[in-house]
Amino acid sequence: MPPWESRPADEPARAASNNVRHLRRPAGLSGAGDRRLSVSLPGELRVGRTRVLCTILDISNFGASVRIRNVLPDVTRTWLIIATMAPIQSEIAWRKRDRIGLRFVAEQQWVPQLVRDRFDPTAWLRRPED
Repeated sequence: MPPWESRPADEPARAASNNVRHLRRPAGLSGAGDRRLSVSLPGELRVGRTRVLCTILDISNFGASVRIRNVLPDVTRTWLIIATMAPIQSEIAWRKRDRIGLRFVAEQQWVPQLVRDRFDPTAWLRRPED
């Protein structure tokens, strides 16, 4: 039956499978961390013994966009190093000139706290614990 014709009330509506868009990343439960947060953090990409300095442009629980300063070997897996964090294993999702998209192998639970602190004015006033 064409979609413009009405269906009898007792016939269930069926969604066409080609009309469903699949998500590119899992739907997280952590809220704010699911969004990309624009940042400008210094970082480093490591592939084996090769180290390439980078600038992290944006980040979420599931990935990041970085700008690299040198050529990165043509690989699919790398480690993202951020100063105060443990190394993050990631896969290269895309490349465009001096930018690389990373997909983290494991969800990064610390990103939602970074988002909350960034937009919480009281976080800027807190004193470090002695």
